[in-house]
Amino acid sequence: MKILIYQIDLYLQASHSLKEKRGILKSFQNHIRKKFNVSIAEIDYQDVWQSSQIGIVMTANEKKVLNTALTEIQKFIENNFQNIIIVKEEIEFL
Repeated sequence: MKILIYQIDLYLQASHSLKEKRGILKSFQNHIRKKFNVSIAEIDYQDVWQSSQIGIVMTANEKKVLNTALTEIQKFIENNFQNIIIVKEEIEFL
């Protein structure tokens, strides 16, 4: 079994309060969770209204499957969430 751990630091351009941030992230997380069947959660910067760190975890039998899914997730974020900018990425395979 192979595991992908994908951590991304995000800048939320459209967020002007913690309430707006929660709404943006809830939609973001639900779209990614439904489309890619991954575990996803905010793991840092919970009290900062324009920043977030998201952790995404996925398992598969082969690393190739995880690499393909990672590329699709990155493209999906870029194409569907123009107000969310990826500031930093950390990718780990176990």
